[in-house]
Amino acid sequence: MFDVYQLGCGFAALRFLRPQMHKRMRNQKRMLTVCLLATLVAGTGFFVWRSREPDYQDKRLSAWLENFSPGNSHASWLEGREALLQMGTGALPFLLENLGSTDSRLRLFLMSWAQRQRVVKVRFRPAYYRRFCARRAFEALGLAAKPAVTQLAQMAERRTEDVRIRSHALAILRGLGPEANESVPFLIKILEAEGDDMEIKSRACEVLGAIGPAADGAIQTLVNALDDKGNGSLDADEFSPLQNGQPLLLLGSRQMRLFAAAARALGKIGPAAKAVVPALLEGLSEDDPETRQAAEQAVKRIDPKTSVDAILRQRRTPPSPDIH
Repeated sequence: MFDVYQLGCGFAALRFLRPQMHKRMRNQKRMLTVCLLATLVAGTGFFVWRSREPDYQDKRLSAWLENFSPGNSHASWLEGREALLQMGTGALPFLLENLGSTDSRLRLFLMSWAQRQRVVKVRFRPAYYRRFCARRAFEALGLAAKPAVTQLAQMAERRTEDVRIRSHALAILRGLGPEANESVPFLIKILEAEGDDMEIKSRACEVLGAIGPAADGAIQTLVNALDDKGNGSLDADEFSPLQNGQPLLLLGSRQMRLFAAAARALGKIGPAAKAVVPALLEGLSEDDPETRQAAEQAVKRIDPKTSVDAILRQRRTPPSPDIH
C-alpha cells in the first residue's frame, strides 16, 4: 500500500512538473539553436574572409602574423617580414582590420562555448593579441606601409575607436616619419578636439615631430597645444603616496607632457616655427624639468642664435634697485 501511494505521488508530481520541464527543455533547445546559427554565420563569414586573404608559400596572412607574436625570435620576425613584403599592398587591408579588431560580448561568449566543446578544435586569438601582431607587422613593413597612411590617420582621429587602437595607429605613423605627411590634417583635428584624451594628443604631437618640416601646416595648432589644459583634472596614476604619507605629484601632469611633446614637435619642424619662440621661452620658467628641457631644445633647434643661457641668467638675476 505504501509503494502504491508513493508511486501515485510521483506520477502527480511528474504531471505537475511536466510543463515546466518542457518549457526548460524548449529554452535550452532555443539557446543551442541560436548558438549553432551564430557559429554558422560567423564561420561562413570567416571562410569568405579567408578566401580573400593573401598568402605566401601556401601559408595565409593570418598564419604569418603568428611570427610577430610576443616572445618569437628575431629570425621568425624576419621570415614574417619577408612574407609580408612578398604579399605587397594586398596585405594592408587585412592588417588594418586586425589592428582595429575588438571583441564583442557575443564573440567572447561564442568563442568560450566553442573552446569548451571537443568535436572541433577552435583556436581563438583575442583582440589585443591580433592588434599587437598587426602593429608589429606594420612596423616590419616600414615604408612599404605608406599606402595605408590615410586609413591609419582616420583610425587615430576617430574618437569612437578604442584608445588602444588609436595609440597603435599613431605609433605606426610615427615610425613612418616624413612619409606620413598625408596624416597632418587628421593630426591637427586630434589636437583641436576639445576634451580628447591628453595622451592621444601627446602622441599626435610625436607624429608631427617625426614628420618634421613637412608638418609646418600644424605650427599654429601646436602653439595652441602649449596652452592646452584639457579638462583640468589629474589622473590618480599621476600621484604617488610615498612622501610623508602625502600624495606626491610625479614628473609632470598630462598637461605638462603635452606641452613637452608639442615643444619637441615644433623644434623638429625647425626654422619655419621661428615666430613661436617667445611662447616656447615661457616653458623655461616651469617647475617640471621635462618641460624646461623640451622648451630649451626646441628653441635651440628653431633659432640657434637665440641665447637660451643668457635668457635664463637674465631671469635669475634680480632687478637692480633704482639709483637716484
